[in-house]
Amino acid sequence: MKTETKQHFNGQSKHLPQEFEDSLKALERTLSEKFPFGIPRKEIGRATGNLLHPRTCANLDCIGQGISGRYKCGRNTIYPVKNAISYIQAKIVVVPNLDEPEPKRFSDSLAKITRKSEIRI
Repeated sequence: MKTETKQHFNGQSKHLPQEFEDSLKALERTLSEKFPFGIPRKEIGRATGNLLHPRTCANLDCIGQGISGRYKCGRNTIYPVKNAISYIQAKIVVVPNLDEPEPKRFSDSLAKITRKSEIRI
């Protein structure tokens, strides 16, 4: 699986799978066609496949950590599509596979044995 290195917002590099990058680009194209003026907050849950929830977005907007570039049209809050996609991308964390145990080294096993033998008197 091919991975790409992206700069995380706090300076750490992220390795995102290429399939994930492709699916984000496809999501951006789909949302741009469906919502040419931006994604309304009421629709953001359905539009992003429940990655974001409207109430969570409202709460994050109140404390200044929400999607940047939002604007209001009457009582509706609208998020630009590109900003919503980049926000999702910044929030994603790649989790290592914990199902596969690390291979044991002989030196580690030997160290355990010597420690156990030192404890016994």
